Amino acid sequence: MGFIIKVSKESNYFKGLCEQDKYKKLWDIVYSQIGLHLTADAKTPISFYVHDNPNLDSFSLAKGAYLFYVSDLLRKELKQDYSATEIKLLKEAIPLKSIHATQRYNEIIFHKIAHDQLEDDEDKATLFKEAIANCKQQLELHGSYAYMMLAEAYFHYATWAYSQDQTPLAQKSIAAAISACTLAEKHLEKSSYSIHNASLGRGLAVSNSFNLESPLKAKTFLEDWLANQATTVAPRM
Repeated sequence: MGFIIKVSKESNYFKGLCEQDKYKKLWDIVYSQIGLHLTADAKTPISFYVHDNPNLDSFSLAKGAYLFYVSDLLRKELKQDYSATEIKLLKEAIPLKSIHATQRYNEIIFHKIAHDQLEDDEDKATLFKEAIANCKQQLELHGSYAYMMLAEAYFHYATWAYSQDQTPLAQKSIAAAISACTLAEKHLEKSSYSIHNASLGRGLAVSNSFNLESPLKAKTFLEDWLANQATTVAPRM
C-alpha cells in the first residue's frame, strides 16, 4: 500500500486509475483489513465496517487509514511520542478522512498547549482553531464520534479563553461545544458503524479524554462546567 500511495502522489494518471469505480470494492476491503492490523494486539482484533456511502472516495479513505497505521507503527517502534515523522504522517492522513489521525493529532495540539511547547511561529488560539477545523473535516463521514471530538476541542478552547479573561469567546466556544453534543446525539443511531471503526471497537467513550460514553452526559458535563464559572477562577494556561 505504501508503494501505491507513493506512485499516486507522483502520477495523476495512476491516481485516476486507482479512483475508478471498478476498484472501489478493493479499497473498501483494504480499509476494512487495516482495522485488523491496528487492533492486532487487542484481545479480539476487529476489522472496520465499510461506510455505506456510494459517493465515498474509498481510495482516499484507505490511504488515510494506512498512513495512520504507519504512524502508529513508527511511534511504537521508536518508543517516542510526537516525532516529526509521526506528525507529518498524521497531517497527511487528516484530509483523507482518517478519524484516528485527527484524534491523535489533536491530542498532540492539546499537549503542546498544556505544556507550553509551542514553536516560535505558533500561538495557542490558532492551534485551538486548527484542532476544531480538523474535527469539522470528519463530521459528515464519522458522525457522532467526530461531533464528540469537536465538542472537546471547543471545550479546551473555552477553558483557555476563560483563563485569558476572554469571557465572550469562552461562552461562544462552550455554546458551540454543547451544540456539537446535541448533534452527536441526533446522529447517534446512524453512527454505529463509524463509532465502531473510530473507537477500534471500544465505544464512544474513547472519543474524548473525559471518557464520557454518551452525548447527553457530555452535554451535562459542559453545562455544569459553565455554571461553575460564575464562582470559579479558571487557571491560566
